[in-house]
Amino acid sequence: MTFSLFKKQPNVMVSAKKLNSALDFFMNTVKWTYVDVCRNTFCLLFRLEEKVTPRWHVLQILLSKDLISSNVTSQALRQAEDVFLKKLVIKHECILS
Repeated sequence: MTFSLFKKQPNVMVSAKKLNSALDFFMNTVKWTYVDVCRNTFCLLFRLEEKVTPRWHVLQILLSKDLISSNVTSQALRQAEDVFLKKLVIKHECILS
């Protein structure tokens, strides 16, 4: 598993602590499989506290209300801040408040 991750995204080797935290979050919280993580290695480079976790909370609310499909996660994480806000936050503002 580790070699595949490094091969696709060598920058994840910068910090073992960051890599472990990201893997823990995506595999245990988001419930991604090894295959999902390997398909979305770019997500391992994002800052969990500043980007991933807040977006995950928004996605969880929208998923719980059946407003988005479950395959939106990696796409939502990849989006620029303004696009994420426009497509997911502002669009569903009344539900998220």
